[in-house]
Amino acid sequence: PSNNFDLVACVDVLEHLPRADKAFANISRSVKPGGYLLIAGPEPYSYKGFVAKYTPHSMRYIIHRLLTGKSIAESRRIHGNGVVFFPTYMRPICSLKNLVDAGSSLGLKVVFEKAFDAHSGGLSPVYKPFLGVVNLFTRMVKSITGGRIDLLLADYVVLLQKVGQ
Repeated sequence: PSNNFDLVACVDVLEHLPRADKAFANISRSVKPGGYLLIAGPEPYSYKGFVAKYTPHSMRYIIHRLLTGKSIAESRRIHGNGVVFFPTYMRPICSLKNLVDAGSSLGLKVVFEKAFDAHSGGLSPVYKPFLGVVNLFTRMVKSITGGRIDLLLADYVVLLQKVGQ
């Protein structure tokens, strides 16, 4: 329903939808004027986004075990829902910058936004010595792309408010 909700939260969902752009437009339409839309998810242009989009779904379990040293059973216990990985489309709209731009065209203004790295701290200790090289590589990519791609900012949260009509 249009203009029906004071607050809509969409956390780690859009990247799993084949038509995330349509879903975002529909969700935006459902927020009342003056209401809020909270979106959180992985940044497509980060290491997490690239792995999610370009590795076969079955490989994610192996990569997860390799990087974190944690079994899938342990992660399932932590996540609580028994499912760790879902198919991921990671469409361009899922990027923080693209969401903010699309939101603006739909009458939404940014109240709060933050990109962050929630996963480097959970790496297996074996990989910690390589973080310096990874940080250097990340700075190079960020410089070459004019700041558009920051591989380490793997997740984001944005709070949008629908402008009153």
